[in-house]
Amino acid sequence: MRDTRRCRVAMVKARPAWSEGVMAFLAIALFVALAAFGREYFGWSDPSGQVQIALICSFIFGIIAGLKAKG
Repeated sequence: MRDTRRCRVAMVKARPAWSEGVMAFLAIALFVALAAFGREYFGWSDPSGQVQIALICSFIFGIIAGLKAKG
């Protein structure tokens, strides 16, 4: 068991500290781009705003899942 614990610690330390910040920035940038320009880029028509609500909900659920996975 002791070797397994060392392996897990080595795996966690192998990840650079800045990688979490980069992923958060990428997620926020993609969300803003889809929310602002998704209608023109993908050509969806959404007069009632349901696609915008779905984007916001998926972003919030992604934050929750990320926090739960992080521990």
